[in-house]
Formats: sequence, structure tokens, C-alpha cells
Amino acid sequence: MQDKPPETEVAGRNGTGESDILRAFGADKDDAQALAAYALHRRARLDFETRFAEKQGREPGDAEREAFLLGEITPTRIAAYRAEAERLMKPTTSPNPPRKARWPFFGLWVEAPLSPNLTAEPVNWRGLFSRLLVLLLAVVVTAILLRVLFVQR
Repeated sequence: MQDKPPETEVAGRNGTGESDILRAFGADKDDAQALAAYALHRRARLDFETRFAEKQGREPGDAEREAFLLGEITPTRIAAYRAEAERLMKPTTSPNPPRKARWPFFGLWVEAPLSPNLTAEPVNWRGLFSRLLVLLLAVVVTAILLRVLFVQR
């Protein structure tokens, strides 16, 4: 990006135009961060004018706009806008977001091969067969108990 601080001394005074304010942000054609910071400033300015009109019942005059611009184009405010623009321009997600693990089914994960910690692991065949044996044993015991307790000879 840029190493030099933007000029902020004259912007905002004596009928500052948008080009002067843009220059205060240090925006070049190729400086995306400065242009994004300027866009954040414009959004704040439009929000100010809208809130002012709602609260006061009139559009802000030149003195109100001038006072707003004086606070908006101070070096610290511009640095804050640039930092916010830099934060907004950074990618927040990885290109391949991790898949969410689904419910377990006897050691197999639906939508496999993801385990609960979202890493690929081999299928736990021993755990699968031991669970199947326990399930089969439970079915056999239930069938025997039903036969003994409820079915008459």
C-alpha cells in the first residue's frame, strides 16, 4: 500500500470539494485501501446528513457540514478509516471451509470421511462390528424374554 501519511491539513476548510477530501485520504487509482476508506467516510457522511435531517427536520447547513468534515478528516480519523478498510478487505474465510460432521452411525460418519474433529480418519471397523454384535445380542435377549414372559405355550 502506501508508506507516506495522507495530507490532511487543508482538506475540510473553505468549501472543500470531494476531490480534496479524496486527496486527504491519499487515494491513488491503484490504492484500493484508500478508496475503501474514502467509501467508509462517504457512508458516514451520508449517515450524518440523514440523521441530522431526521432529528432537526432540515438539511445540515454549510457550517454543520464543515464541522462534520473537520472531525472526519483528522489524521487519526483517516487512519481509523484505513484500518477499518484494511480489516474489511482481508479474507475472513478459508477457500475450503471445513465441513460439519454429521451424526454417527455405528462408527461410520455420514457424509464421511470426516470425524467429529473434522479430520479425515479411517473407519473404525472394530468398533463397528462390536456395536453390531452388542445390538444383535440385545435383539436375541429381547426375543427370548418376550417368548418366555409373554407368549404362552
